[in-house]
Amino acid sequence: MSPNLNKVVIREADGPKGSPFLSNMVVSGDKVYFAGAIVISVTIYLSSYSADFGAMNEAYIEAFGRDTAMPVRACVGVAALPLGCAVEMSIIAAKRE
Repeated sequence: MSPNLNKVVIREADGPKGSPFLSNMVVSGDKVYFAGAIVISVTIYLSSYSADFGAMNEAYIEAFGRDTAMPVRACVGVAALPLGCAVEMSIIAAKRE
């Protein structure tokens, strides 16, 4: 979902590699940032777990970098996601004031 447009921007055919979520990550030193906050945890939901896990894992490593301590991750296979989405991701991030 695009929060600004309130519509799906990536559909099932695009799969996990097309996730704008991952392209918005910024790696700096040994930390990963999203919207200026340090990413602590990522939960990923896949509607086709066996078909998409490998691609999602590669996209995740590419986004976070192989030499970075990656945030905690959970990946869950689900029967379906809203609006025909292939991937749904949720993050927990902290920002120091």
